[in-house]
Amino acid sequence: MNQRGGGESEVYTMGVSNSSNSNKTSGKVVLCLAAITLAGIDGEFKKEEIDRLRSLAGSDDKAINDALEIYNWLPTSECIKIVANSLTEQQKKIAFKFLYQYSHHDNEFHHSEQLLLKQYAETFGFSEATIKELMKEGLRQEELHLFN
Repeated sequence: MNQRGGGESEVYTMGVSNSSNSNKTSGKVVLCLAAITLAGIDGEFKKEEIDRLRSLAGSDDKAINDALEIYNWLPTSECIKIVANSLTEQQKKIAFKFLYQYSHHDNEFHHSEQLLLKQYAETFGFSEATIKELMKEGLRQEELHLFN
């Protein structure tokens, strides 16, 4: 397990707020942060994970860098709180479906990824029935527009 984090979460929730200045990228930064927590759960970032992240961000390096800065300063539990507090209920559902799909990109579903998804679901306030429904539904690519 990598040792990272330890800063104040309030500093970074402002960085991903829905102010008029950051409204265009805030959702993207938050979704990138969620993806980074999942990609980094095993302590390393694989090239294909970085490529998928870059694709998700639409090659928006600022969104990726902002998300990485938050991730590097805060423990995963605080990153999850930032994600949860920054999203609408609909965005939380889409983010969960995205994370579920993202966790299966290598056709493997690691125990650490399962635990992290469970932590997201609990923080989002999802019931077991909602979790099953979201996993069954799957992500439609057009749903991601809510984060642009």
